Amino acid sequence: MARDIIEELNDVIAVLKSGERFYRDAAKRVENPALADLFVENAEKRKLAIADLSDHVRRHGETPASGSWAETAYSWYTSALAAFGDEETVLVAQLEEHEDRTLEELHDAIEDIPAGTPAHDTVMAHLKTFQDTHDRMRGLKRAT
Repeated sequence: MARDIIEELNDVIAVLKSGERFYRDAAKRVENPALADLFVENAEKRKLAIADLSDHVRRHGETPASGSWAETAYSWYTSALAAFGDEETVLVAQLEEHEDRTLEELHDAIEDIPAGTPAHDTVMAHLKTFQDTHDRMRGLKRAT
């Protein structure tokens, strides 16, 4: 059972790490200071969650995931897409889609990690944060 928990946590860690890099890159690419600040804030939320979840993985004697190749490729795709349109609009839309994938990974982990375990409780504690970041990015996407 511990192996399954580690795999679920590492899936969440991978998507969070890729998202952190994506947000930090996006913050450097936008001209709107408020948007750049939001992107940095969202990257920091991921950094904190990564540290928290990585502690659980290490407690089981395992190594936390380094990131997701698929998510990295997706951020490259976004860079290419932004070259052909309004970069801020493209970044907001693609980051909102990343938020969808983040929530999907969190919900999968909550479903698959036994309730009442420290790992489950930790994932649950981060769910609200990422639901909030998702809702905020969705609002921005709809406003553009």
